[in-house]
Amino acid sequence: MTDILVIKLGGSVLRDEVSLRKAAGVVKEVVQKGFRPAIVVSALKGMTDNIIAATKKTNPDASAQEMDEAMSMGERTTARLFASALVAEGLEPVVVDPDSEYWPIVTDDRFTDANPLVEETKGNVQQKIKPLLEEGKVPVMCGFIGRTDDGRITRR
Repeated sequence: MTDILVIKLGGSVLRDEVSLRKAAGVVKEVVQKGFRPAIVVSALKGMTDNIIAATKKTNPDASAQEMDEAMSMGERTTARLFASALVAEGLEPVVVDPDSEYWPIVTDDRFTDANPLVEETKGNVQQKIKPLLEEGKVPVMCGFIGRTDDGRITRR
């Protein structure tokens, strides 16, 4: 297998459709050089702040768990948008979010400040993400998000 390369794309890079397409072009170049990239995306610039504001206006007493669930939507949406940009570049992305069968990141239940369960997460990466890379697929994962053992969304 060729070298695996993890590429983290934050909100300072992912601002709009133009930046999504540009970043997808860079990923295509990385693939053409023989690397197998795993992509980790943040929400588009400003999206998380907008979600937080809307959630607090909708429910000023939202729990930490409710906030984590709402805030996760920024990364989850961006993962889908970026996967679409990768398809346009002729690549085979797989969206990996907490609802995906491939989701590897398990955390404790400290909502809004969750910590990964490192050994369990490492094992899941080996079992779920590595096979995707070996098949030539490009996993597009949500950053800052985890899931507890019982399936609740967490954020860091």
